[in-house]
Formats: sequence, C-alpha cells, structure tokens
Amino acid sequence: SSVYPQGHSALPSPSAEAMSRALIFALLVVSSEAQHYCWPCAERHGVIGKYTYAASEPTACFDWYMRYLNNIVPGSDNQGIGWKTMEVGGLSEVVSDADAPNVMAVEVNECGTSRGNRGVKIAPMGPAAWDLVRRRRRLPTGDMHQCPCAVQGRANIINGTVKETLSNFSHVEAAWGKEYTDRVRAMGPASWSRFGVHGVFCSFHSSGPCSLEQVEHGVARAWAGNFSQGYVPLMDNSLMLRAETLGPLLDAFLRDGVAFYPMRWTAAAAPGTEQTEMYSILASPCGKVLIEVAAPCPGGRPAHEFHRMVHARATLEHWNKPADDASQPLVPLRISKAIGADKLDEVLAFYGLGGTPETQRNAAALGFRTQVLVDQMDNSGARAVTVMLSPSATTHMQFWARPEVEPAGGPELPQREVFHQAASQIQIDPAKNHQFCGAEGTWTVRRYIRYQLLVHETVMERPPSDPDTDSPPAGFAQDIFIDDHFSWDCTAPECNVAEGGKALYRSGSRVQWMDASDRGFPGWGPYGYDPAGYGIQLHWANTPADFRPRGDPYPICFQAQEDGTCQGAHEFGAAQPFGLRGLRGTKVGRLAQN
Repeated sequence: SSVYPQGHSALPSPSAEAMSRALIFALLVVSSEAQHYCWPCAERHGVIGKYTYAASEPTACFDWYMRYLNNIVPGSDNQGIGWKTMEVGGLSEVVSDADAPNVMAVEVNECGTSRGNRGVKIAPMGPAAWDLVRRRRRLPTGDMHQCPCAVQGRANIINGTVKETLSNFSHVEAAWGKEYTDRVRAMGPASWSRFGVHGVFCSFHSSGPCSLEQVEHGVARAWAGNFSQGYVPLMDNSLMLRAETLGPLLDAFLRDGVAFYPMRWTAAAAPGTEQTEMYSILASPCGKVLIEVAAPCPGGRPAHEFHRMVHARATLEHWNKPADDASQPLVPLRISKAIGADKLDEVLAFYGLGGTPETQRNAAALGFRTQVLVDQMDNSGARAVTVMLSPSATTHMQFWARPEVEPAGGPELPQREVFHQAASQIQIDPAKNHQFCGAEGTWTVRRYIRYQLLVHETVMERPPSDPDTDSPPAGFAQDIFIDDHFSWDCTAPECNVAEGGKALYRSGSRVQWMDASDRGFPGWGPYGYDPAGYGIQLHWANTPADFRPRGDPYPICFQAQEDGTCQGAHEFGAAQPFGLRGLRGTKVGRLAQN
C-alpha cells in the first residue's frame, strides 16, 4: 500500500507546460536547499556533511527517526511524516517538510519527492517497467523512498548547523580568487543547515558471500536481548547526536518497549573549561545501525540507572555547539568507528596522524588537517581516539580499539576464493550463502573489518598501475559496504578531486568514480575507503579540466541505466523465491508471492 497520506501523490501526471513550470521552480527554489551543509560552502577546510549507512530496511530507520527524534523536544507530539505537498504553478509538488515543529525531514531529493523523481528520472510504471520488475532487473517505483534500483530512507537534521559563514563567500574570495569563488558561489544553495542521516538499500550491490540482511542479523546479535551482553566492541560503530534532555526519548522508548543501552560519562572539554557530565542512550533503529543520543540532562532519571563509562564518548571542545536549544534541538556530535588495535595506527595515519611522510602527503591531499582532541586508554587496554579532521570539522570522528577474544568454535570467516565467487551475488540473488552467514557465525570487529575489506577487494575495480594517472578506471561497481560512508565536503580549491583520488589509490583504496555533474558539480565524485574498509565520499567542487576517468561511469545506485535495468542485474529463473526483506509489503514483494 502507498505510504502517502490521502491526497499525496509521488507521481503526478501534469501537462508538459505544467511540468515545465515545476521544473523551473525546482531549479530556482527547491534546489536552494542543500542535502548537507557544505555542498558547496564558503569554508576553507573540509567538514563532515552526512552519515550514510546500508540497511535492508532503510524505511524502518526513517520511520524511527520521525517517531522518536522528531519528538526530541520536551512536550512534542509531532505526527509529521517528513514531507508535504505544496501547490506550485497550478500543480502539486511533494517536498521535504522543514517547517516547525519538525526537527528532521525527508531528504530534499528523496525518491518519491517531486525533485527526487525528476533527478532519478522516475516515470509512471508501465508494462515494460513491470516486466523488468518481474524479471528482477529493476524495482517498482511510485511510493516515497522507492527508486528504480534502490530503496531509500534518507533523512536530514534540518538545523544541523547554523554557522552563518558557510554562506558568506566574500570572506574567502581573497584566498580563492574571484573567478573560482564566483564559480562555486553560482553552484551554491541559499541554505547551509542540513546534516544528512541517510539509509540506503542498494539492492543490486554485492555484499560478498553473506547478504546484507544476514550481516545485519550477525552483527546485531551483539546487542540482542535488550543489550543483555553489556557493552561489546561492535557497538562502537555509531552516530552520536546531542539533545537538551533525554526525557522525551526515554519516555517514548519505555512506552514502546524499544531496547536501549543507557550510559553516563564525562565529556572532555577545552583546557581551562569545566568538564560536563553527559548521559546518553544507544539504540538500533534498524539492521546494524546504532544511534546514540547524548544530553547533559538525564530526563529525571537517577544517575545509577546509567552505566558508568570510563572513556569520554564525545568532547565539547571545538564541537558543533548549537546556537540555542530552541533553534537546534538536535545536532551531530561525532561518528564512531570500531577499528581494533591491529588497524588503529594505520587508520590514524590515513587521517593524518603519525605514519610516514607519504601517508602525511596523502592525508593532506585528502583535505585532512587532523587534530587529536582526546586519546584515552583504560586499564583493560581499550583505547578511544577522538579527532577533528580539520579546523572546520566540528562534527568529530572517534576511533576505538578494544581487546577482543576471537571465537573458539563455530564456522570461520569465508576464504578469499569464496568472496571472488560471490562478487556478482547481489541482494535479490537467492544464491546459497556460506555457513558463516547463518546463526552459527560469530561476528567480531576483526572479522567485520576483514569481511568488508575482502568485499571491496573482490567487487570493486582494481587500482590503476600508476596511482597518479589522470585517467583512472571509472570502475564497474561499488559494494554494500561502501554504502557505509561519511561525506567529506570541501569547496576550497586546495581540495582537488584528482589529487584526492590519487591519495585514495596510494592509501590502498579501490575507487568508484561517479559523474557528479547531475548533482550540481561539473566534475567527478570518488567513493573509496580507509584502511579498515569504512567508506568515504569526497564531495568536492574542484575537478581539474584535464582529469577524466576512463570508461563509462555507472549511475548512482538509485538510478536505472538507459535500458531501464539496474547495474549488476541479471536474469533469474521464474520459480526462484524473492527474499528481499527491504521490499516486504511493496508491489514487487507481492508479485513474487503471486
């Protein structure tokens, strides 16, 4: 059934003249809303602009945000769904709803919004399109979040930042030069406030021998039974958001029976300033995703009901401080990554800490001017390093290395050859999975990192023999684990797309190049990964004219190819079952059952 309220339509069928008027409006008005707060912006350094994750049910995460995070303000009873319709030039446009009292909204170009449908070229489903769905060569469209080749659940925090200088290009013109500044100024939106929290299910991406759903089940077993195993290392992969109080969230979780892990800890602070006692709750909105909400107020609960944590789970030094709680009731604080002791130094060197002159050169080419804010180790040997990736990156990164015991029994991680054999196995491919993928397999941080690195190495295009080439391979496909990434946004001319790509290659990453021109930039957008396999997307404005990846660039995973099929799709036998958890209840799921 449609997810639209009565009267909302994702696919209006206006006249050509009306569509033209709507398109003009979209270009002049709707495009003034950025997906995240530096696309582009008048900032001298890189910033973290969004947090993206792979999920087999991204709509479940989205609905969770609307139900809980959209009611983070005390006294809220917000029933908003994240989008609305508005009349434009005589026709109905479906747009992101950033109006009060909303704290979060659907992404401005989500499939199902009018702007998103135009961008991904979604048309009403006809017989030919339904035939491709039956043959599992594309997905159905028509409802919110439905793309031809993916299911989205992309939300944003409406006021992720209110840093006014992001929109003031005059203060960088002297350093950047008038010609360059005018060019990026012309690209820019009029609002730089949103922070993306994006769930995606790229159904035609490979995830190796295990399906994404199996990976989710395996990882989430670490916090099964209402986090009854206590805090385990796999829980270090999370996004932390800051609110004024935990009261509304705790009330709602207890009312609805949502499992959560409560913590209290002392936030690190700038030298000479008073440290702050913080309270936080960690919960999983879907799949293997963990969201942690922190606040200085525990919402009327006594301190002893929160687990005391030794490490500072965030710092209030050089942080994304809200202007006030009324205008910014929810802001991103940090992204946390489970790394492990054997990879930590290599990962820190990738981001510009320690390492060799070459790793320092690569980090600089990637726009990292990293500063350690906190580096703590407890008596067990667990270490947390909180960093600021540039002087402008007030949403921080935190890397964890905890002692971990490898499982004594059960199936081992599959061998590399099994990953090679599964390289073309996509999410709607009902091929047989490895024993490790089932209930007997045990995931650890070390195994998770090894698994995602093997997927990258067997799915993505090999690096060029010369990493400094200006014509690297465009790449065939990225995989599910590249969908787990953060965007590193930089408009400054020093953030050179060609040099950033070369630095990724020299760091050992494989790269998928995307033609970014359809998304507002005249150039290329690379997706790569750090030495632990966690994804990074360069949202940069400066692509040199002589840089051109060779081969045909493949469309972003949401969009179909020219023939209407999805990249990675292949024919399936008619009698094979359709096991897509992320599409249950949709038309394609019902087709498979009929």
